[in-house]
Order: sequence, then C-alpha cells, then structure tokens
Amino acid sequence: TGDMATLRLTVDVPFPVDTDLTLSADPAASLAMLPEEITFPANAYMLDVPLTAADVVGEVTVTASAGELEAQATVGILDVMLGAGLVINEVDYDQPGQDDAEFVEIYNPTNGPIALAGHSLEMVNGNNGEVYGTYMLADAGEALAPGGYLVVGNGGAIAGLPDGVLSIQLPANGLQNGGPDGVRLVRADGTSDGLAYEGAMDGITEGDPLPGDVSDTGLGALVRCPDGADSDDNATDFSFTAEPTPGAPNACGG
Repeated sequence: TGDMATLRLTVDVPFPVDTDLTLSADPAASLAMLPEEITFPANAYMLDVPLTAADVVGEVTVTASAGELEAQATVGILDVMLGAGLVINEVDYDQPGQDDAEFVEIYNPTNGPIALAGHSLEMVNGNNGEVYGTYMLADAGEALAPGGYLVVGNGGAIAGLPDGVLSIQLPANGLQNGGPDGVRLVRADGTSDGLAYEGAMDGITEGDPLPGDVSDTGLGALVRCPDGADSDDNATDFSFTAEPTPGAPNACGG
C-alpha cells in the first residue's frame, strides 16, 4: 500500500506511428496513481508505465487498450505491516502415488533483499511435535531478493523452476502427510511463520487451522493469496489451488 511499481507493456509488432493507449484499473480505488492515457512510441517494442497503490489491500486488474488490442495484468497489494520478513508462501505435501514433486516455497514480501543467514525451515511431525527435517536457507544463497522465491523441494518440483529461483534439494518423501503435520520457518531474529495441514498443531498453527477438507485428491497445493499476505491466521491466509506454482506467483482461485 502506498508503494510505487512499474508495469511493462510489450508488443510483438511495433506500432507504425505514435499510438495513444488508455489505461484503467478495477477496482479503481486500489490505485492512487495510474495514467489514464499514455503514448506508445512508433517502432518501439516496450513501454514502462508507473503506478502507485492506494491504501486498499487486495488485487487490482490493470487494463491497457488501443482499439481492438487489449492487455491485462493482475497486481497484488499488501499492507505495509505484512512485509515484516520471509514467509511460507506455498506448500505441496502430497501427490498421487510416489510423492516426487513435494515442495515448500519461501517468499520475500518486502521491498528489500533479506539475508538468508540464520533462517531455517523445519518439518514437524504432528504426532509427537518433533522436528524431522531442518534446512538452512543460506545453503541456497546469500540473500532473497524482494519479491523473490526460494523452493525447498524434491526433483519433480525443482526441475522446472524459473531462472533465478533459489532452491534446496528435498529428499524423496521429504514431507510427511500423516495428518496433522506441519512446516515452520524460523527467521534469523527468532520469530517464526508456521503452517499445519490436515489438523491443528501446537507451536505451528497460527490462528485458526485450515479446514479438514482442503483437498482429498493429492492434486494441488496450499497457497497464500495474494503472495505474501500474512494475517497470522492459517485459515484466512491459505487456500487450496489445483495448480501448484513452485517459484512463481500463486494460482489464486485456481
């Protein structure tokens, strides 16, 4: 909220002359500044457009149009209080048959890089509360860029990660799914971010637990919508999507 960002408009075939484009936002109140009209220069392939978020948390759809041509982008707006540190952003803990695409995605919702030294991801057994796996995030790199993703996953999850996404290898069946089980991100300052699935867990669940019927197919992931939104309540922050997106924006509503 209140922050500035840039959207980039691109064309496959340049306009032969300077061309006026109209811009709109839905809901309009989500943006404090968006030019209503811009000029796309002749023979250019891209144009950057500035926008400023208002004090409205949620998603806003920005539309650019010129005649019959139209392009849209969806932008997530977070409250400034939500960007305090790294968060668990997406978890896929179960697949049909062999669990060969499990992952936990870590996200940096802040406006600056976060050093990874001292940060760790813990896998916690729901039966006895014991930590059965610990991964030091610094093993993936020195820092996570603003808006960046780090994926702790096994082969099927990290094989096709977008370029530049940090990763740590998770062994086969590295995430338990006995219900309940959970994951906990321990930050360098000693604070933590936790998610329990298929039930509540002391020291892991934040606020209310997820409903027990988020998915019974094993096809999908638990995601924050929008990315990074953190109210310290698992039931509010996470939802089920049928489309896992390790290392990329979450498929909200999918």
